[in-house]
Amino acid sequence: MAIIIRRGTTPTITIHIPEDISIVNATEIWVTIKYGLKNVNKYFSSGELTISGNDIVAELSQEETLRLPETQEAGIQIRILMDSGVALASQIEPVIIQGILKDGEIRG
Repeated sequence: MAIIIRRGTTPTITIHIPEDISIVNATEIWVTIKYGLKNVNKYFSSGELTISGNDIVAELSQEETLRLPETQEAGIQIRILMDSGVALASQIEPVIIQGILKDGEIRG
């Protein structure tokens, strides 16, 4: 099932890692949304991701989702570097980017 992201919003994406992989020993975790030649990246080592058990949570900003074009195919992938040096990568999952009627950030 595809992940749906609406431009100009602040979605929270939760990715469940299989129980047989312990992410407690992860030193780097990258969540990448790729569309065309551009990426939106979130990194664990810089505090942009939250880890809860075997769930990885990425919160996107309005600015990040506004960079996603509504009509282009996108995919999401997670990559993990363990403290042992083992590198893991998920399969690429499809992302559906939905549009908004008025572009730009909403500010209070």
